[in-house]
Amino acid sequence: MQYLFELCSITWTKSMWRLFFLIERCYRSREPVLLVGETGGGKTTVCQVLSAVLGVKLHILNCHQYTETSDFIGGFSPVRDRSTIALEYKHLISTLKGMKIFIHVAGDVLFPSDISGAISVVNRMNEILDRYRKEKELFPEVPPQDIDDMEQIKLKLMHLHQKSKAIFLWQDGPLVQAMKSGDLFLIDEVSLADDSVLERLNSVLEPERKLSLAEQGGSVLEKIVAHPNFFILATMNPGGDYGKKELSPALRNRFTELWVPAVTDVDELKSIAVERFSKAELSCFGDCIVNFLKWFNHLHTGRMLTIRDLLSWISFINLTEMKLGSQQALIHGLFLVLLDGLTLGMNLAKSEATELRRTCMSFILEELRKVEGKPLNSRLNDLKNYGWGDDITKTDIDCNHPDDFGIAPFYITKGHFACKQQGFLFTAPTTSKNVLRVLRGMQLPKPLLLEGSPGVGKTSLIMSLAGFSGHNVVRINLSEQTDMMDLLGSDLPLEGENGIEFAWSDGILLQALKNGSWVLLDELNLAPQSVLEGLNAILDHRAEVYIPELGQTYKCPQSFRVFACQNPSSQGGGRKGLPKSFLNRFTKVYVDELKEDDYFSICKSEYPLLSDDLLRNLICFNNRLFTDTMIHRKYGQEGSPWEFNLRDIMRSCQMIADSPDTSKNDCFLNTVYLQRMRTAVDRNEVLKLFEEVFQIKPSIHQSKMLYVNAHCLVVGNASIRRNNSRSYAVQINQLNILPGILHSLEAAIHCIHQGWLCILVGQHSSGKTSLIR
Repeated sequence: MQYLFELCSITWTKSMWRLFFLIERCYRSREPVLLVGETGGGKTTVCQVLSAVLGVKLHILNCHQYTETSDFIGGFSPVRDRSTIALEYKHLISTLKGMKIFIHVAGDVLFPSDISGAISVVNRMNEILDRYRKEKELFPEVPPQDIDDMEQIKLKLMHLHQKSKAIFLWQDGPLVQAMKSGDLFLIDEVSLADDSVLERLNSVLEPERKLSLAEQGGSVLEKIVAHPNFFILATMNPGGDYGKKELSPALRNRFTELWVPAVTDVDELKSIAVERFSKAELSCFGDCIVNFLKWFNHLHTGRMLTIRDLLSWISFINLTEMKLGSQQALIHGLFLVLLDGLTLGMNLAKSEATELRRTCMSFILEELRKVEGKPLNSRLNDLKNYGWGDDITKTDIDCNHPDDFGIAPFYITKGHFACKQQGFLFTAPTTSKNVLRVLRGMQLPKPLLLEGSPGVGKTSLIMSLAGFSGHNVVRINLSEQTDMMDLLGSDLPLEGENGIEFAWSDGILLQALKNGSWVLLDELNLAPQSVLEGLNAILDHRAEVYIPELGQTYKCPQSFRVFACQNPSSQGGGRKGLPKSFLNRFTKVYVDELKEDDYFSICKSEYPLLSDDLLRNLICFNNRLFTDTMIHRKYGQEGSPWEFNLRDIMRSCQMIADSPDTSKNDCFLNTVYLQRMRTAVDRNEVLKLFEEVFQIKPSIHQSKMLYVNAHCLVVGNASIRRNNSRSYAVQINQLNILPGILHSLEAAIHCIHQGWLCILVGQHSSGKTSLIR
């Protein structure tokens, strides 16, 4: 009954009774059942309820784009953990020595202690059995059951010996295990798997419920007939959302298809809400929450609040009402489930989101006033108390508490690693608001999704939170080529005592899960959506991952947390929209763009020796350049869109700080800004803007000084040491340093010194490769 404890708090609404009754009827007749419905409707949960009620194990396989037939039925995999084989051998020998047939018939016999001697043990057992059958009357104290038990031990010993010698061995998949044991088998997100993979299961879905394992090989084809209690279920979301498709008609026809509607009945929602509150006095807020859900869903904003949002809101109130007060907890909960991530997946402009945020606040405050029956405290309506609004408020970061870290009133428990309280400025005005929203989201054990423009500090915020709070964080950069093997692991060859062997190698995500680390999935919407859906079991209430190759399920430890960062899909670059069924599992936080005051606070903290006027000019220049090129589009159209952000300002500060002549405030201009522009006209416009902002004429010379000797290469203000050896076969007389590439060469040398990534962009045969050589 592994799910009974988790499912005891389920509210049995009319919808849940209907769904459970229909599935139970399908189970009685052993009809495969397909549950189709929107995310958060309880499809997976009702399957777990059926498993708990029947007292039968439930095998769950999460499908994704790369799900293979072997994930269902099994396949050949390397023999793992040979120490377990040795232990099994010793246990069988111990059992054998304790049997009466061995004591009375065998006499004093020594057995090999190593599994390599298993065949000699089997031969000795055959001799004992032959003697017993010939002289049975001489051994009346031997029970007949010992004969059958010894035959079973013989078979097990032979199987163990074969297993110890083999490199690869057939391992049943979860479907075959469930068919043999009479368990339940759930195919979660079945529509994400390829049709050719699912069609392999057709014979299991027929009334005969058979499966032929041709993949196992051998002289005899193994045919499996399902145990009478075996039952197969499948779930999917309807087609139409990002990456979602319908099953083929042939496959759908083999299932009994049940539509699972979203829970929209007000009475059902209220009954769920009332039962979920931890205190009876909080149940009065059930009407507020349900009325808000109904009102917001009728606005048709592109975002629908579901039962998952309702449960998250109530869980947040239960956790925080003691320290926040019930009214504050209610409103903070609204920000957590909706208002913090209002623009994610809704295609709203920032001004529209701000207006909708204020409208939502007005509605919930009016509902709260009806419940309280008296005027509310005016502070409840102040957005700055919730990490929003334009007012700048000083925020105190509590780093010194031995057990907790955070910003009042939200704290997280510190980890076991040493806290690193440097390298990030939490007190910058916008940054402190962003951190407050993230800490609020971390009050619930749900994964957290951060979205914002490049350079606003999404990744560094999470990395710094981990450092300040003593947690280890594993950063995983996702891309279009990301595969489930990269995340969860695969079998790899390695050099062992007996030559080449294969062993399972944990993927970076599985490794982090086992260690209880934080995981940061960077550039989430660059990864294939159907691959990400393979992580659903980690992200929802199950908090586990099943590895078909190992036949094992790993539970997420309490310290394990998942964070994800992404840029808006509207910014292109291969970014995709993500389906509601995936986004619905995250607490979503929009990370605001940094403002001039934030830039100044951060730069002053990192470079205290640079003057205030210089820093403000750098920030003004950077912002003006962005406005001119991306908003007014005065110039810089070739090569756009551009992104000028904190990274550029910090690089400029670094170059000025490292310059031997600190009075030369234009030393950054060529490397950080000018070399990005693609035409002479655009570069001249940047020079004019610099002169306008800094009130000095930049000393960018058309011709750069070039100096080469045996030890170094000097171009302008940049120099680099030379090696005497060359690893490539290029004649030195083939490489001419032309005057036209000196500015680019100087910028490249500066990038090498600072450890910055450098990308060379230019027309065909413009000298990009020669410049690097």
